[in-house]
Amino acid sequence: MTELVIPFFYSIFETNLYDGIEFKERGLYINLIFLERLRFMKRQLLLGALALMIVALLAACAGTPYTVKGSQRVQVKLSDYKIDTSLTSFIADKPYHFIITNAGQTLHEFMIMPKAEGSISGMSMGDRMSLAKVENISPGETKVLDYLFPSSTAGTHPQFACYYSGHYKAGMKQDVTVHT
Repeated sequence: MTELVIPFFYSIFETNLYDGIEFKERGLYINLIFLERLRFMKRQLLLGALALMIVALLAACAGTPYTVKGSQRVQVKLSDYKIDTSLTSFIADKPYHFIITNAGQTLHEFMIMPKAEGSISGMSMGDRMSLAKVENISPGETKVLDYLFPSSTAGTHPQFACYYSGHYKAGMKQDVTVHT
């Protein structure tokens, strides 16, 4: 055991301004700064690997949109100046998972309006009136929307619409029904 204890009062240390302090014991030199650098690099390597695994996990999850448990899927196809949906009758207080695909050649939006509003002047008016909205759906792009029609909408006739300039007037709307 005594051979492991390094007496500090003997001249077993040597200071090197470039490499730090080295132990001289039985012909073996151990550079303390070099060992600290190795420990630091090991920690950095482990943290880097952990960060890379987290990024890979998040990237894998990003491709799968979150769906509310028990929600019903609704396919929505936006084409140039037409909205087609797989469902036009909805139940209040039931969650729906809208999968909205722009199959057209122009930029579209998907709005759920409380009722048929006709042409609305000024986008801010439509924004305030909409029950839900998905903006800037590029050609070929698919976006999702999880929505639950509140019980107050039972017995009403909301409308799916696109209010980008001229789209609504060209026929980009779909009447739907909400019941209990």
